[in-house]
Amino acid sequence: MPLMRALALMDQNDERARQVKDEYLFGPDLLVAPVVTEGTQRSVYLPQGEWVDYWTGSYVTGGRTVIADVPVDQIPVYARAGAVIAKIPEDVMTLVPQSESGNTQVKSMDDRRVYELIDGGGGASITDFEGRRVERGEHSLKIAGDSAAHMILRWRSGKPSKVTVNGAEVKVESGESGAFVEFDHLKESLVGWE
Repeated sequence: MPLMRALALMDQNDERARQVKDEYLFGPDLLVAPVVTEGTQRSVYLPQGEWVDYWTGSYVTGGRTVIADVPVDQIPVYARAGAVIAKIPEDVMTLVPQSESGNTQVKSMDDRRVYELIDGGGGASITDFEGRRVERGEHSLKIAGDSAAHMILRWRSGKPSKVTVNGAEVKVESGESGAFVEFDHLKESLVGWE
C-alpha cells in the first residue's frame, strides 16, 4: 500500500470518498486535507467511523462533510479514534546514520521511537517500520518484537493518572505534544494506564 492513499482506496463503496480530489489518507489512520484555496475554513469529507481533530482533540463522527477552521500555520488533519501513530523524535532530521552520511552536524536516527495514542477505544494494531507488532486495547498497549529501543509513548490529548510498564509504575511527564512516558523495550512490553 502506498503511504499517501486516495480515500476511495480504503473504502471503494463510499461514493463521496470516490469524489474527493483534494484530501488523502497518510497511512491508514491520518486524513490530511490540504488548503488549496484562500480562506479561513474549508470543507473536509470524513469517511465512516470516529475521527479526532489532530490539533484540537475534538471528536467528529465520519460519513459526512465538516467545516474545518484553517489557521494560517496548520492544515486540517484528522486521526482515526483509537489509532496508534508510529513516529520518530521531532529532533531527528534524517534516517541515515551519521556514520554513513559523513555529516556529523545533522541529527540522525538513534534508538528512540515514538508511539502517539489518539483518543478513542482500543482495537488498533500496527506493525512499525522495524517489525514490532503494536496492539492497542482501551487502556493498554502491547509491543512485541526483538528490536530493542527507547520508547516514548505519548497521549495526543488527555493525561493518564497512572501508567505501568510490565507491571511497574512509571512517571507520567508533560510536554508540548501532550503527556508521555519513556521506557526501554527489549522483546515485549505491556503498558497499562488509567
